[in-house]
Amino acid sequence: MSGENETLGQWLARNGDLDRIDRELLASRVLNLTRAQVIARPETQLSSSQRDSLDQLAERRRREPWAYITGEKEFFGLRLAVGPDVLVPRPETERLVELAIEGAPQGGRMLDLGTGSGCIAVAVKTHRPDLRITAADISPAALETAQRNARRHGADLEFVQSDWFRALAGRFDWIACNPPYIADSDAALNDLYAEPRIALAGGPQGLAAVNAVIKGSGAHLKAGGALALEHGRDQVQAVRGHLTDCGFVSVQSQNDLAGHPRISLGRLP
Repeated sequence: MSGENETLGQWLARNGDLDRIDRELLASRVLNLTRAQVIARPETQLSSSQRDSLDQLAERRRREPWAYITGEKEFFGLRLAVGPDVLVPRPETERLVELAIEGAPQGGRMLDLGTGSGCIAVAVKTHRPDLRITAADISPAALETAQRNARRHGADLEFVQSDWFRALAGRFDWIACNPPYIADSDAALNDLYAEPRIALAGGPQGLAAVNAVIKGSGAHLKAGGALALEHGRDQVQAVRGHLTDCGFVSVQSQNDLAGHPRISLGRLP
């Protein structure tokens, strides 16, 4: 147990299992100091309430992403609300946004399938207000977060609770999707245990949801419409093959910031 007269420096040392930046950010948050001040003032005496708050946040940080602690994550230049009901938006998903902004036809209809926090739909609508965008998710809690983000940024979106395409009607010019694509047995899931498994695990090979989305998209895209979806870097050949088998043409893949093929795109003839 921590001492009654602990200094900031002693608290930082006691929690050395955490990353240094995380410790400094936690201290900055609780003590209302800048990181520079945290570093420069190790002799600062902690009150019992400050120490307890720091300890509680440190325990949370050992279990949760930083974004769940702050309740926010920046994505495509927007501050978005996040929580344990949705994935923390990742930089590689920003390419899905760019593709929709660049490729969706003027005044077209777009679907963000499995919207989660609404990051894709809100970001696209912010840059392409001409698009009519539907954000769909199976999770009511995720849709609540997405609606909150839409209100925060003035994005006029349609929200639908749907198990993939089941509750959706009509056809779209563009479908963007970041489905669960990690194999059920992949050890990477152990590091992501705080995030909703339903949005991460994609079956024995990680392709169950990916293949379901590709197969179902044909009935929900207009002629010439496009499907763009994120996937694992080792799944690119399987995804492109399934797109081709399901009748998509002009199939291509896009690299993430690290140069790995993480997004594939195809169009209906």
